[in-house]
Amino acid sequence: MRLLGFVGIFFLALINVLGMFIAIEGNDWGGIALMACMAGLLVFFTRMLWRGRRVEREGRLPVAGDDWDNRSISDFFAGPVARSREGKVLIAGSGMSLLLAIVAYIAPAMLGLAAARAGSAIVLFVFWPVFAFLLYVQLCGPHYRSSPYKVFTMLAFMCLPLYTFYR
Repeated sequence: MRLLGFVGIFFLALINVLGMFIAIEGNDWGGIALMACMAGLLVFFTRMLWRGRRVEREGRLPVAGDDWDNRSISDFFAGPVARSREGKVLIAGSGMSLLLAIVAYIAPAMLGLAAARAGSAIVLFVFWPVFAFLLYVQLCGPHYRSSPYKVFTMLAFMCLPLYTFYR
């Protein structure tokens, strides 16, 4: 499972490099900042996977809170994410974001995007689920109890990319 994580990070890094080139070519400072932030997140994810590998070999955790209650990531998605209202907003919003990225790639005019802005829209829509997941963990963890405030915050955060391009 960890190998799958490293492979995914590798492909996300390739997409990040492509997004950085698109942002630099378009002289889009917001896109450059977004891609730099994404590069930092990829480094963070790689570091966490590497740390998990080390912990698995040593058989102990350096800090008690680093293991998400001793659950695998698939158990985490099947449990707190899929069963909470915030998690359902995250899953639905991530699916919509990825669908919008595909449509923006195939036919940007269908979404009302100018061809010059399609590249930055694609990059934002592809990476937004990652940022949303990080917000979900930050907002709902460590107890993952649902509340109207958390649901509204997740809903607003998932709609933010649309606001960015259609304001």
